[in-house]
Amino acid sequence: MEVCEVDKYKILQEKLKKLQECIAQMKVSDEATKRYLAEFEDYVNKLIAASCERKLHNSHGALLGLTRGISDYDELCANDELWECVRDADSYYSIECNVF
Repeated sequence: MEVCEVDKYKILQEKLKKLQECIAQMKVSDEATKRYLAEFEDYVNKLIAASCERKLHNSHGALLGLTRGISDYDELCANDELWECVRDADSYYSIECNVF
């Protein structure tokens, strides 16, 4: 019986791409928050690229910094879909990608 290996990079990429889509659909009113969201989106894009290239390190329980990345912006934290995507990607990396 053959055991299928879970591709943790691919699963993480899917979670990050869902986050990327959520960011693209957001309507933000505050100019400072808009600028920050653009920087945050750039960070997410870099994580996706690193995951595609399999250059992310084992998490050893650490986070990607996504939750912390939006926690200072009330307008971003108030978006339930964004919060769920951020939390999902961060916790998946921390728990499941302890070792790739």
